[in-house]
Amino acid sequence: MALDLTKGNPTKLLLRFMLPMLLSSAFQQFYSVADTFVVGRYIGPGALAAVGTTGNISSLVLILLQGATSGISVVVAQIFGSGNHGRLRQSVALSAVLVAVLALVLGILGAVFTPLLLRLINVPADVLPDATIYMRIILVGTLASGFYNLASSLLRSMGDSVTPLVFLIISSLLNIVLNVTFVTAFHMGVPGVAYATVLSTAISAVAVILYGWRRMPILRFGRKDMKWDWPLVGTIMKIGLPASLMSATINIGMIMIQALVNGFGSVVMAGYALGLKMEHLFNSLAFSAANAMQVFTAQNVGAGDYDRVQKGFKSSLLISYCAIAICSPCMIIFGRPILNWFTNDGAAVVEVAYRYTLMIALSVPFVIILITTRNTMHGAGDAMIPFIMGGLELIARFLCSYFLSIPWGYVGVFLGTPLAWILGAVYGALRYRSGKWKTKRIKIESEA
Repeated sequence: MALDLTKGNPTKLLLRFMLPMLLSSAFQQFYSVADTFVVGRYIGPGALAAVGTTGNISSLVLILLQGATSGISVVVAQIFGSGNHGRLRQSVALSAVLVAVLALVLGILGAVFTPLLLRLINVPADVLPDATIYMRIILVGTLASGFYNLASSLLRSMGDSVTPLVFLIISSLLNIVLNVTFVTAFHMGVPGVAYATVLSTAISAVAVILYGWRRMPILRFGRKDMKWDWPLVGTIMKIGLPASLMSATINIGMIMIQALVNGFGSVVMAGYALGLKMEHLFNSLAFSAANAMQVFTAQNVGAGDYDRVQKGFKSSLLISYCAIAICSPCMIIFGRPILNWFTNDGAAVVEVAYRYTLMIALSVPFVIILITTRNTMHGAGDAMIPFIMGGLELIARFLCSYFLSIPWGYVGVFLGTPLAWILGAVYGALRYRSGKWKTKRIKIESEA
């Protein structure tokens, strides 16, 4: 069911919209953690290092797609807020074509260049075979991931955050069942984990598309909507491309950090992989309100109500800080016991993971500002600013990590992340206060 975010109490609407997104993040992290648990417990630390080290590269392809679909959702949300349903259907049709082409190109290129990419980030020889096959299987599922993300983003752009949650739960449970079955029953090892992820995503993609087609007539495009429209394609690309590049630059920064981490051996690699899981598990819950601001801003900018966007911004920050007041202490107090669940390799891996977790827990207040301002700019159509913020984050993360690693080793590498967040938060806050984002509303032509 569509939810109009242009009317009513902003705080209540954000809470109503973000709660399913929060649960979505929780289940997404749940099945990601399940992957880690199965690999760490039933295959071994070498496999855990292999899966962990490929995560940032395979995620680069998926994040490019997520960035593109996120940009598309801004266009759709602003058109929905304006009430131009004919233009909305045409934007959905053209978006599906663009996502299909992008997914195929990225998937094929990624699979072909997998060995080269893994060597570039210094993946050790003992984990290279497992890392290569895992990454290639994941990239085969790029088309399914692209359409799943597009369908979910389109539903969220119109305020429906419940339906994507339902299908994500189904996908998560299916992924866990397939993981355990392929690894423990069929003894498929690392490839089994990858096949489980691809298959569960493909099934969910088909299901959410069929649901959206039947239950959301406003999205149901016909042959006349498939007419190529260069101005509309240009608008989609203008918003979607910077969003995709922003996501890519952030991920490239993560890949560079992974390359530095890999130089410290498999124990640090495995610990870093576990630390990232802990970060995503807790922080994604705190980021739900910040992520909801993208759709809230887009709908209200489409309706021309900028004062309401500012009210929503304050509400989003309040909700986020209440969330991290719970999450950060939990990461600090319960971090070690939770991390011990995921490995049989002893205290060394857990200690590395906990050091990373501690740094992240203490720096979350800054990343909340970064993500909230970035999503607000994005939803307003100020597309280049999130891209610039991503570039600043990449440069700061790598330079800080590289130079701090000289005196402090892998701990110095870890410090680069919070320092990059602080820089991005300062820039985002300054841009928001300038008010320039209010001039970036998408120009919506009359119905085609």
